[in-house]
Amino acid sequence: MLILLIVNFLVRSGRLNKAILVVKNAYKRRGVRLARTALLLMLLLIAPNSFSNNSKTIFSYKSDSDKFPVPRGVNNMLFYLQRDPDANTVVYQLNIKDGQVDAEDPVNVFWIKFADKGQVKELTSIQRRLAYGLRSKSIGNGNHELRFAAYPKLPLYLLKEGHEYNVHANVGQRELVLNKVFVRVKEGSICLPKVDYVDLTGVDVKTGRSLTHRIDI
Repeated sequence: MLILLIVNFLVRSGRLNKAILVVKNAYKRRGVRLARTALLLMLLLIAPNSFSNNSKTIFSYKSDSDKFPVPRGVNNMLFYLQRDPDANTVVYQLNIKDGQVDAEDPVNVFWIKFADKGQVKELTSIQRRLAYGLRSKSIGNGNHELRFAAYPKLPLYLLKEGHEYNVHANVGQRELVLNKVFVRVKEGSICLPKVDYVDLTGVDVKTGRSLTHRIDI
């Protein structure tokens, strides 16, 4: 009941209509558990859309995510995303088909479940559409603009550089080659998690130094 009340409030307020409708359909078709999971993911990563006017940026040389496991042995990995409350990791991998980057779907996204014996699993449809999936658009010369399904305000750029591809992010008047994203979640209810900050970690294009761009929420 709480899930439906939250959903109906957000729909009436005109916010997140498309995402909310997906959650409502999940509730109708598969029950409370799936709807709760969908709403949790949506709030966890879509919530940053509302903090842009109040956020501040801090550059540092390390992230609190450094204690988390690092994916190893993943061919063509571009970057990865980690978040509380566990070590399960979303991996973003260059999508190669027949020796070429897939122009329609250049990034393959999947889980490494470090908290479950390191199993590799596909994202669910809801996770892909509302949270961790990427929307891509060709910008020519084999390059692509990427945007998180949950946070389309931040453009990323998949760029061909010599014989390899990297993802670039322009943040705080700096350009980073992105390596990882970390979302810190404070304690909160299962339906309304509180995001503390988001870290974008990568290599500064100008200086070659590893930096973390932190957005406090």
